[in-house]
Amino acid sequence: MITTQYAPYGETRELLAAGKAALDAAFEPEPTFLGRKEPGVAKALAADISPPAG
Repeated sequence: MITTQYAPYGETRELLAAGKAALDAAFEPEPTFLGRKEPGVAKALAADISPPAG
């Protein structure tokens, strides 16, 4: 149990933040255009990382 004088403020703030997060998740649209596809991750995953022969 929190015994400081600021406990009601903190609890109220957390409750309002949780409500806002729920509304944002429900009503914010997903982005439709994310830009150019970045090939860096695919290149890194496809790269040959074995040591050179010799």
